[in-house]
Amino acid sequence: MALVVALSCIIMPVSAEEKTDINDIPEGVEIKHLSEKDFRPISQLEPRVAAKLNGFRNSLSKEAAIANTGDQYEPNDSIAEATTGMQGKVIQATIHSETDMDFYRFEVTANEPLSILLFRIPSGCDYDLYLFNHDQTGWYTDFQDGSTSEEFYISLDKSGTYYVAVDSHSGCSSSPYSLYFGNSYMYGSTGWVNPNFSFAFGSVPRGTTKTSLSKNINLTYDASIPNGAVVTTFYLSKEGTGGDYGGFYKYLKPDSGNTIKQLGGAPVMTVPSNTLVKQNWQIWGSVEYSNYFTWEPRYFIQYKFFVTPLTTRFL
Repeated sequence: MALVVALSCIIMPVSAEEKTDINDIPEGVEIKHLSEKDFRPISQLEPRVAAKLNGFRNSLSKEAAIANTGDQYEPNDSIAEATTGMQGKVIQATIHSETDMDFYRFEVTANEPLSILLFRIPSGCDYDLYLFNHDQTGWYTDFQDGSTSEEFYISLDKSGTYYVAVDSHSGCSSSPYSLYFGNSYMYGSTGWVNPNFSFAFGSVPRGTTKTSLSKNINLTYDASIPNGAVVTTFYLSKEGTGGDYGGFYKYLKPDSGNTIKQLGGAPVMTVPSNTLVKQNWQIWGSVEYSNYFTWEPRYFIQYKFFVTPLTTRFL
C-alpha cells in the first residue's frame, strides 16, 4: 500500500528587522547616514520652493486634478496637504504645471536603510526630489540634470515624520513620474514549487546506505525573482510515496557554495547568509533503509532584495 509522507512545517514570516549586511547592497550603491547637520536650513531653499512648502495652494481642486491629469493624490501641494499611506509603494503621479509640487508624508525608524526614488521622469522634464526633516527645519537633496532618476539611499539618525516632495525645475507633463519611499529591503518568496522530481530509492536493506543522483533547480534566469535577491529561508519538503524508510537525509548545493546536509524530517535547509537565489541548485537524498520509498520534494524560498528603480516592479 502506498504511503504519502506529509509535509508538516509552519512558514514563519521574515522579520523586517533582520540585520542588514553590507554584502546585501547592490554594487555601486552606498547607504549614506544623515544627521541634522546634513540637512540644509529652510532659509536656503529657492523662494519658489519655500513658498510651496509654506502653504502655496495650486488652483486645481482634487476633482479637477483627476479630470485633467489623472493624478489621484491632488491636492497635495504643501506639507499640510501631504499625501499619507503610500510608504513602501510605487506611486504614479503627475506634475501638471510648473507651479505644482507634490508632497508625501511618511514615518521613519532611526538607522533603518531607506530608498527614496524618483524615476521614469517624463521626457523633456527636469524634476527634483526633496526630503524635509521631521520638524520641517531642514531639507536634503541630490540634484540630477534632466530626466535622470534621483535616488537617495540613506538612513536617518532620528525617528519621526518626514516628507518627500517632487518639484519641477523645468517642464511638466500629463505623463506620470514614478516615486518610491520606504525600506530599502523588501521581502518575497517563490511560493511552494513542485519541480516534478522523483528520487526512487527502491529496496535498501537496513545497515546500508543508498544515495540518489542529483537533480538541478536552475533559477539563474528566473525573471520572477529580483536580481540580487538573497535567501533568507530555504524550505525543502520530505514528502513522497511508497513504503517506510529510515536514515533519510536531504542535500542541497548552490553552485556558489558548499553542500548543505539536513535530516529528512527537518524542513529548513541552513543556507549561509548572502547566498544569491538566482543560481543553479543541486538537490539529492540518501537513505539507510527503504521499502521502495520515492522522495518527491517541493521547495519554498523566502528572500530579501534591495529596492532600486529596477526592482520596484517586484513590490
